[in-house]
Amino acid sequence: MSSNDNPATVSDETTVRKAAEWVGFFDEGIPSQLYMQWRKQVHRGIQNFNCHGPEEAGLNKWESFCEWAAGQPTMAPWGQLAYQDEAIRKHIRILCDDVAKKARGSRQAMWIAIHMARAAYRVAHNGEPAVVESPK
Repeated sequence: MSSNDNPATVSDETTVRKAAEWVGFFDEGIPSQLYMQWRKQVHRGIQNFNCHGPEEAGLNKWESFCEWAAGQPTMAPWGQLAYQDEAIRKHIRILCDDVAKKARGSRQAMWIAIHMARAAYRVAHNGEPAVVESPK
């Protein structure tokens, strides 16, 4: 079953696409790569600020992070100019939530690889059995 066969995934992708359209990423004249550049910038911000969504960061910190994300130069001009509009803020939060979800997944994969590498090192150098601890 591909991700496109999963109704929840399709629904999430549709919601994210509509949110990106709402804040102006796909308006006429906007360079097509701007949206991906913004997502990359927000992903780095999530990692740098250790702010992986409202559940982990807390609602106040997450709202501040979303405001930061809206102010980035790679944000579509309409999203920046109309940020005080509640509908724009809502759609920017949807986009930030999606980036955070993917950032949590990459962070999880990174820690699994680190734990496996450390376990392999222990086995190779101390003869200890490999114990891969699940990330917290």
